Amino acid sequence: MKDVKHRIEFIYPYLRKDIETYLEQQAEKGWMLSSISGCIWTYRRSTPQRVHFAVSLFAGASDYAAKPSESLETFYDFCDRSGWHLAATSGQLQIFYNLQEHPVPIETDPAVDLETLHKAMKRKYLPGLMILFLIAVLQCVGFLYGLQRDAIGTLASNAELSSGLIWLGMMLSTLGEMISYTVWFDRTKKAAMQHLKLPMKGRPFAWIGDVCWILLIVALALTASSMDTVENIFWIVLDVLPLLAAFLVGCWLKKRHKAARGKLLISIAVFVVMYLLTAFTGAVGLIRYEADKEPGNTGITGSVLLTSCSKEEPEGTAAVCDRYQVIIPKLRFLYEICKSSLLQQDSLEVFEEQYVLTDAPGWQAKQVYRIHNKDGMAENRYLLCYPDRLAVVSLRMEPTKAQQQSITEELLNAENQKAGN
Repeated sequence: MKDVKHRIEFIYPYLRKDIETYLEQQAEKGWMLSSISGCIWTYRRSTPQRVHFAVSLFAGASDYAAKPSESLETFYDFCDRSGWHLAATSGQLQIFYNLQEHPVPIETDPAVDLETLHKAMKRKYLPGLMILFLIAVLQCVGFLYGLQRDAIGTLASNAELSSGLIWLGMMLSTLGEMISYTVWFDRTKKAAMQHLKLPMKGRPFAWIGDVCWILLIVALALTASSMDTVENIFWIVLDVLPLLAAFLVGCWLKKRHKAARGKLLISIAVFVVMYLLTAFTGAVGLIRYEADKEPGNTGITGSVLLTSCSKEEPEGTAAVCDRYQVIIPKLRFLYEICKSSLLQQDSLEVFEEQYVLTDAPGWQAKQVYRIHNKDGMAENRYLLCYPDRLAVVSLRMEPTKAQQQSITEELLNAENQKAGN
């Protein structure tokens, strides 16, 4: 029989009554809280009994401090003399227990209690949420920018979609938590002004957290369903690596006997360096991927939303088609998004080219667009709009009807082509 158990606990520090009730239930089952390390709470087996718990937030406390400050030590002494003994601590979170049947609360004035809590929340918890929110917003903006620049490449990548969903979940989660605390604080402040018991239980907008969990599950499902699962996991890990590295370094620094401010600055520096490093690694990886693609191979990439098939013929062959890309949207509304993206791609503006709708029944397509250069001359490059797919085709010469038919057959069966052939 185990005498120690570890549990992952996700808590909201301002909902102290919820934490106290939960710990009292654990104590009645014979499990007493002994320590906290991040979100991992350690419990030790004890005699099942009725134990009262009190949760306090102390603004001056920090995991980075080598030892408790003088004011915190004074607070501990005050609580101990009142029968409240320290059970565990994690940063500003201080948890006490009391074996008396009817203990006197640590703080009896609701207004002072709320002011102490709010001061602690403004010191660390809320700024931390704001930083995570801003990081998530930047990542979401980057995703939208990538979608605007290359809608097809983004929609065809489960890794991109998963990353976007994860950061969207992070953004909604942090925003929802800040809104929840603001609403809770407003309600509690009104109660404190009337000298009523503070409503420490209940969290407004809890449904936002449920939405974020759903987004995370969908993101993981997208990753697992991909044809390149290992590669997608690598890119997602690379995406969150800066936060993970800063967290792990922060945990290590908490055990070092150095100034708290210096430890925090080191953690921030690690995040910035890792963020720049992962961005550079990602850029280099994409460049190498493009450089290593061998002409003549059929490349098929896809997601739950879109499949992209491409092929490029080697130089010196007699093939009429130099290269093509076939885009197969799996949702109808994505068809027009992809079509618009192709017609308005940046490279056309750079080279002063444009797609012009033309009549070419030999391609058997609903619509045929042909590239015209800045001098108005038609190029052998086409955008072919079939009922279920779009095809961008670059030819080496003007095709005959037989060649058009042969190329069309290949385009309409591009997703069935064996990769590498």
